[in-house]
Amino acid sequence: MPDKPRKSPKAPSWGTRLAALFYDFLLTISVLVIGTLIYVMGSHYITSSEDVSPGDPLLRIYLAAILYLFFVGFWMHDGATLGMRAWKLNIVNSDGHRPSLRQASIRFFLAIISWLAAGGGFLWALFDPERRTFHDRFAGTWLIQRDEE
Repeated sequence: MPDKPRKSPKAPSWGTRLAALFYDFLLTISVLVIGTLIYVMGSHYITSSEDVSPGDPLLRIYLAAILYLFFVGFWMHDGATLGMRAWKLNIVNSDGHRPSLRQASIRFFLAIISWLAAGGGFLWALFDPERRTFHDRFAGTWLIQRDEE
């Protein structure tokens, strides 16, 4: 397990975490709707077919890739998604820097597992001594509350 970040991190409250999650949920829905619209328009242009099945495996892979790029890109670039930035939250590694591609990718895929386990990976933070979620613990990352700027 990685060491704790050099600066003592301040773990955010549950209310702050939920608010950031809600913001990111709304943004994610918007991104997926726009991505789906682009896919349907592109599919219609290429195949002249107006039908795109919701179970279309290519559509699912395409949307999963968009989500991956959205979250991992924000975590690596700013250390935070837009929802996290609104609530002054950051993802950091043990050096106190933004996560690497590897750490952000592990965090992304383990966060999916955390959600699929009925949110159990997020509830993990209730019992974790550092208030880290399952995906943060195993990705070597911390969700921290930034100081007021």
